[in-house]
Amino acid sequence: MLIFLESLFKMVFMPTYYYFVMSQQEMLESSIVEEILRERSAAYIARLKPQDFWVSISPSFLSFFQKKITKSRFFFEKKDLLISGDQLFTSVLFTTNKDFFNWFKLRYGDFENIQAINPNRQVKSDGFYGKTNSESIPILDDTWKSRNDVLHPDLYLKRYNKLLPFLD
Repeated sequence: MLIFLESLFKMVFMPTYYYFVMSQQEMLESSIVEEILRERSAAYIARLKPQDFWVSISPSFLSFFQKKITKSRFFFEKKDLLISGDQLFTSVLFTTNKDFFNWFKLRYGDFENIQAINPNRQVKSDGFYGKTNSESIPILDDTWKSRNDVLHPDLYLKRYNKLLPFLD
């Protein structure tokens, strides 16, 4: 009985989080990602359904996967977009909806599984995906949240160039 109650507690109070990790530029500037998230948000609002997805900029939980990330095909291909100085610039799309997760994986591109990174992979990679819960990665105050101070310098530059075209 105790095992059953423990399993039930985990199912109800420890949801599984599915995630995609991409470069900030690809996540924040891709018209495809923007369209997917905008349409999904509108559908949820129309149906009065609570949102089960969000985007986070360079969340701390990625430090748990630092070695795997640097061995991925994604890192090898997108190094110029991911690194500036000694900082890694990523963005993460989280969801608790497994169907949305699977659909996005098929719709957007080719992602590597973080649990099965193969440095010899020959197929291009748009990022990587995984799933976790608070049991495998502790939920601390800032583990899952965006780090507002970690935005790729190229994104700032593009923004300021739009605001101040006379600087060119």
